[in-house]
Amino acid sequence: MNVSNFIKPLDIEKERELILEEFKQKSKKLDYVPLIGDDYMTLIDIFLYIQAKFIEFINYQISNNYLNFSTGEYLDELVALIGLKRIEAIKPIAKIKFSASSPTFLSKGTKLTDNKGHFAYLISDLEVKKEALAYAELDSFTDEQYQTTTLEIPNIYISKIEITEPFKDIKQEKAMMS
Repeated sequence: MNVSNFIKPLDIEKERELILEEFKQKSKKLDYVPLIGDDYMTLIDIFLYIQAKFIEFINYQISNNYLNFSTGEYLDELVALIGLKRIEAIKPIAKIKFSASSPTFLSKGTKLTDNKGHFAYLISDLEVKKEALAYAELDSFTDEQYQTTTLEIPNIYISKIEITEPFKDIKQEKAMMS
């Protein structure tokens, strides 16, 4: 979470000391020394945990009112006040060339991998006679390039897979051109 530097988190240790001092004065036990398993300390820690979570939530809400720290739907609403609309991100798309030794068919959603945990999926059905081009969408939003040129479930007729155009955000490119 990106929070501005003028919003301070709750100092739990300081608050614990203030509560203990107040407890000592109100209970007339000025010589009270808290122990680790003390019921009072357990209750104070529970209270401070709940208070810290609440203050963290409040700080998050406050930060979302500032353009530099706003995210998600808060950012959408904030820029809508000045008449702007964010371009929705789409997952990067690449053009991939498939070569086959015999005619075969790959269905929409066929999973390609780079054997390192990165995946791409075919956007549409593809009939491969000798060679065919298709578009595949990466499974995550990233600017990195992955060589997703291995079918997760091998097809004996596919002899070669190569990326002809690297993964890129097509929508963003069109928006920049206009």
